[in-house]
Amino acid sequence: MHLKPAQLYKGTTSKFIIHTSLFSFKGKPTLPTNFEEVTWAKLKSVICAIFLKQPDSCDLEKLYQAVSDLCIYKMAGNLYQRIETECEAHIFTALQSLVRQSPNLVVFLSLVERCWQDLCDQMLMIRGIALYLDRTYVKQTTNVRSLWDMCLQLFH
Repeated sequence: MHLKPAQLYKGTTSKFIIHTSLFSFKGKPTLPTNFEEVTWAKLKSVICAIFLKQPDSCDLEKLYQAVSDLCIYKMAGNLYQRIETECEAHIFTALQSLVRQSPNLVVFLSLVERCWQDLCDQMLMIRGIALYLDRTYVKQTTNVRSLWDMCLQLFH
């Protein structure tokens, strides 16, 4: 005997029960007390590795998510300041390394150009990781420069 799909369910009833105890949410999830410090330590390590041109095994997607989490939990201002401080230290070191490198202006300018190219590459990586910060906090906060503009100012 061959039954059509409509005949299979004829006369049957089904119940769909949702147990509310499974879905009883008790507010916003809480973060570990050291969430900001632990997350920043990971980000700082990666930023240093980027500036020092060292390989880092961190997953860029997880780093992006970490930045996003910090922003969502209202820690964006502090994160921006920390990134700025870290970039400032590395850019200062890079610029100091140019001082008295060569008395020949052509050689010196080529060194400055190399330093500039390195900085651009490094900032593209950092901006990629912190894109959520750049697109939310920076755009919503007056007198805060984008990460790219902030680094341009630091290099200047």
